[in-house]
Amino acid sequence: MVDKQHSIDISSCLADPQSQLSNALATRNVRDFRIALDMGAEAILPDQHHSNIYEKALATYGCAEFVEECLKRGCSPHHVNKHFDKAAISYASDSRDPHILMSLLKYEGVQVD
Repeated sequence: MVDKQHSIDISSCLADPQSQLSNALATRNVRDFRIALDMGAEAILPDQHHSNIYEKALATYGCAEFVEECLKRGCSPHHVNKHFDKAAISYASDSRDPHILMSLLKYEGVQVD
């Protein structure tokens, strides 16, 4: 009989879902991003700087898939950060990513000033 040792990475099991969501966006890991959302993380939950993961995804070039995932899970294309008085479309324009802009503009009533 062969004694096999198995190694399992449980680090993701120990972190809270909100931290996992933030880490997944930072490392551009959409799979882990979805898992964190499935575990109860909220993309719209403000941090200590009055920003949230949804806004960070909107403002980051190359994160259209993360934005789409947020929209599928209830984030609004009409979102406005009340602290900064800044709309989702403004965050998206900061990214200079046409895919993120298109993600929002496919919804009716998104105001572009």
